[in-house]
Parts: sequence; C-alpha cells; structure tokens
Amino acid sequence: PLINELPRGQAILIDTSAAANNVRSSCGRGTEGNDVFFAIDVAAGDYWHFHLAADPADPNASMRDPVLYLFSSGLPDNAGNRTCADRSCDFFADRCTNSSDEHFAFVASTAGRWYLGIDDHNAGGGTYVLNAYHPSCRDGVVEHGEACDDGNEINTDACDNSCRKLIRQDGAQESIPNDNDVEANVLVFDVNSLLRIRGTVGGTVDCYPDVFALNVPDQSRLRVAAIASFDGTNETACDASTDAPFSITLQNRTGGQPIPGGVDANGCPALTTANLDAGEYLVTIDASEARADAVLFWMRFELLPPL
Repeated sequence: PLINELPRGQAILIDTSAAANNVRSSCGRGTEGNDVFFAIDVAAGDYWHFHLAADPADPNASMRDPVLYLFSSGLPDNAGNRTCADRSCDFFADRCTNSSDEHFAFVASTAGRWYLGIDDHNAGGGTYVLNAYHPSCRDGVVEHGEACDDGNEINTDACDNSCRKLIRQDGAQESIPNDNDVEANVLVFDVNSLLRIRGTVGGTVDCYPDVFALNVPDQSRLRVAAIASFDGTNETACDASTDAPFSITLQNRTGGQPIPGGVDANGCPALTTANLDAGEYLVTIDASEARADAVLFWMRFELLPPL
C-alpha cells in the first residue's frame, strides 16, 4: 500500500498474522516475526516521522517486540535498485525491548519511492499501530514531528526555521520532543560561555536518547560534562554518589565518525574536544540499556576558544 494515498494523520492498524516471515534479518538484527511493507513516494527534502507499536488491544501485545525500518528503492533510472534480499536499511528504529513505541524521523535525501518495513524480533504475527506523520514546517501549526512551529522563518526567536526549539537560558529544562537529529534542542551560547541544561533520559517508557544541537566556531573547543545540580547560581560537581548511568557522544551534522565521550576521575560522563571544524554538531545523551527507570540529569556545555 502507498502511504501517500492513505488518510493523512490517521493511525494505520496492521495485522501481520496472515503474512509470512520473508525477512529474517533487518539492520543487522534477527527479525523472526512476520513482516509487511508499505511504499512511500517522496520529494528530496521531504520530512516524515514514523511510529510503530504493538496494538494495545491485542491480547498478545506483550509478546511482540516491533522493528521499523526504511530503505530506498534505488536510483530513478532503475540502475542499482534494491530488493528485499539485498537492501540495506537507511533508517531504522529498534531501541525498545518490548511492545513499546519504536520511531524515527526521516528526511528524504533523494526523490523517489521508499519502502517501510514492519517487523518483529519474535516469531509469528500480531497487530500493530503505525502512525505516519508528514508535518509542514513554518505553517504555524505544530504537528507531530515538530518541536514548535511559529509560522515564520526568523531563526533567532524561540523556534528556528527548522521548527526546532532554541534554548538560551542557563539552567533551562530540555524541551521535548528532542530524541532525534531532526527535533534536537538547539543550544545558543557563545565562546567563553556555558549553558547548563536539565532533563530526563532512559527508562522503559522512553528508551530513546536526548539530542542537543549547537553551532561551533572554527577551531573552537567543546566541553560537555555531567554535573550533580545547578540552582541558578551555584553548581554542584558530579561525584561518585551522583546517579549518571548515561553516555555522551558528539557528531558533526555533516557526517564523519562520532566522537564518543568518556568519564572523569569520579566516573561521571564527560566529553572534551579540541580544534573542531566550524558547523553544527549534535550531542547525544544516551542512558544505559540496562536501566529500567528514567534518569534525571544536569549537563554542562562549554565553548572555549582555540588553544
């Protein structure tokens, strides 16, 4: 079925019990469940946001562990087109270990037809609920997949022209949603200044990370570190008693290898870089998969001039 022809914004109920297990491996993981596929036609730059979860009305919902993935059909001239047998996943969602929601944001790199796969780690079939959102940024209507939408292209107010929330206040709370590269909170601060942000990450309900974007001047240094608390005036350093079971990773928006953070002398998450190229970077705060409950955190971001 072509998603573009289905009613916009309406949840799609999918029953895979009569389907077959045609794809036994997706995105490097075993997927023994029955699978079905949807087509989607996109223009370059189109933005979609997909959600998949086991149908809560299904009496066997607790037995499902859904996987959602997306791959392109190949080049428009049909050269090098992919098939279900030799494809590779361009986008996928497989972070939660039970029937919880799996989701991802998708910005089409090329025009053409893409395929969305609904699968499961566990054998057999079941019923699932798929939501396919196609928001239009800057139309003044906040839709799912947008952190904000003020209807303008002013990039210096509280909502930038990519419909992302801008955070300037030291000690501010993160703005949800911000669990992917497209909806990342944008941190606004200058070299020789810092910004402390509080938030929540992890747990069985929200097994996705927090993502923060920031612009880095050429050859600047970035320091990111967990702190215990901040009351608007005084900062308490992270120490061995601080609950901080998460990691920090830095990624250049234009690509390249991610830079993993480490820990300081107290075992607290920290990341220090030097001589970064100019551009937008993404900082991901990711909780330990073994952690069942959510973690409250304070994070300190600091930009420094070149050495």
